[in-house]
Amino acid sequence: MNQGLLNRVARLSPSFHRCNFASVVVFSPNRPTTIVRKISSSTFQRQCQQEEFEKSSLSPRKLKIVRYPHPSLRRINSDVTLDEIKDGSIVDLAREMLEMMYESNGVGLAAPQVGINKRLIVYNQTGLPEEAGEEVILINPKIVEFGRRTEIDTEGCLSIPGLEGDVQRSTWIKMEATILPRLTGGEEENGIRKITGWEARIFQHEFDHLEGTLFIDKLDDIDLQEGKPILDQLEKEFRKVE
Repeated sequence: MNQGLLNRVARLSPSFHRCNFASVVVFSPNRPTTIVRKISSSTFQRQCQQEEFEKSSLSPRKLKIVRYPHPSLRRINSDVTLDEIKDGSIVDLAREMLEMMYESNGVGLAAPQVGINKRLIVYNQTGLPEEAGEEVILINPKIVEFGRRTEIDTEGCLSIPGLEGDVQRSTWIKMEATILPRLTGGEEENGIRKITGWEARIFQHEFDHLEGTLFIDKLDDIDLQEGKPILDQLEKEFRKVE
């Protein structure tokens, strides 16, 4: 999200946080979920065949944030294994993901957004690398309870640059995960944690990625129509590199 657009959105929505975020489903009779885009089966098959080698690999390589409609964003994501935690590969991946997140002015990133279909998310609700104490690294997270109260706020995604829209989410959730102690060493911990407000929104957005869901799946018809030219252009650019 560019700085000028951030300023404009911030003026229009005082509750909007000045950070872009890169993405569980909250259903509401007043805000029905919309299935956004359809790609032909032949195109999707070609994409999957081309990208098959990327599935679940944690081998060292130069990562990049993939863009819609990359197949990695819709694939099933497998659990991180105990071996991947113990051998340090997941810590290395989390470190690189955080660096990419900061470079992209984001506040969160999920492993499928870098072409790795593992259940791993990282975020820092401040979006500031100097606030490393706010970094959160979650392995195999699950949502165990949603708060009933919901709020609508503007979201964007590092995998869908240039598009924003209003998304309704629970104001708090309880989640269960293996939590890494940042990047400073020590033992990981397992437990249930309640998170609220801005952090809860970031978490839900990132958790959606692990479920193969994108924030555009939750936009209303008006926001979706306004964003259609951006989605069309991203699809066109993706076809060029096939």
